[in-house]
Amino acid sequence: MANKTTRVLLKLTSDARLLAGVGGAIGFFAALAGLDSQASANLIAAAEEACRDCFPQLSPDDPLLDVRIENLTDRIQVTLEHRSRPTPGAATASGHGTAARRVDRVEYKAEGGVSRTTIIQYLRRPPDQR
Repeated sequence: MANKTTRVLLKLTSDARLLAGVGGAIGFFAALAGLDSQASANLIAAAEEACRDCFPQLSPDDPLLDVRIENLTDRIQVTLEHRSRPTPGAATASGHGTAARRVDRVEYKAEGGVSRTTIIQYLRRPPDQR
C-alpha cells in the first residue's frame, strides 16, 4: 500500500441490513492494509455500532447516512456524516460510547446541522515497511 490512498463512499438508509456491506468494505480495506484480524474485527464492530447510533438521528428531509471508508498511509478512517436535528447527548450516541474503546480514536463534530463521526484505526507496520 505504499503511499496510496483508497476510498469508497456508501450512502445508507436506516436499514440495519446494509451494515453487512459496511463491514465487508471495512474488512476489505483492513486486509489490504495488513491490519490484524482482531484490530479489523474491532474496527468493523465500532463502525457498525456508530452507524446504528446514527440511524435514529437521520433527518426526515435527508434520510441518508454517508459512510466514507479511507485507507490512508498510516491509518484506516471511517467517517459517518449526516444531516440531523440537534439531539441532546448526540456526541455520546454517535460513536463515543463503547466504539471508542475498540479503536485508536473517535472524533465527533456537529456544525450547521451536519453531524460527523470519524473512527480511526492506526496501522502498526514494522519499521522496515514504513
